Amino acid sequence: MEEARPVHPPEPVTSSAREYSRDGLAEMLAVRPAPGLALLMLFGEIDLTGSADVGAWVEGQEADRVVLDLSDVGFVAARAARRLAEAQQTLRRRGSVVRVVVSGNPVLSRVLRLVGSFDLYDSVAAACR
Repeated sequence: MEEARPVHPPEPVTSSAREYSRDGLAEMLAVRPAPGLALLMLFGEIDLTGSADVGAWVEGQEADRVVLDLSDVGFVAARAARRLAEAQQTLRRRGSVVRVVVSGNPVLSRVLRLVGSFDLYDSVAAACR
């Protein structure tokens, strides 16, 4: 007689890709925690030289909901913030919902509000709902 094996629920849909901007200052990680959701995490600094790479990477995401987590970004150049606003507009024209996580960083919140109409959140959990 064969022993019964426990049945486990399927693992959530996840995939990730780690990329780096050419200047090496911004690290970018894309995770797909659920169908139709792209969680984009940036780490480090997004300066003038990295703004084009980061903007193109954000625009290249194809998902119904895109959450951009800037919690671990220490510096965003004004041009990089404008480039993120452009990327957000591109995604919205395609029908994506775009949310940005700033984790209560008042300086980053202010810069982003000056350059675009971002939907800002204090946590990834809140932004992914």
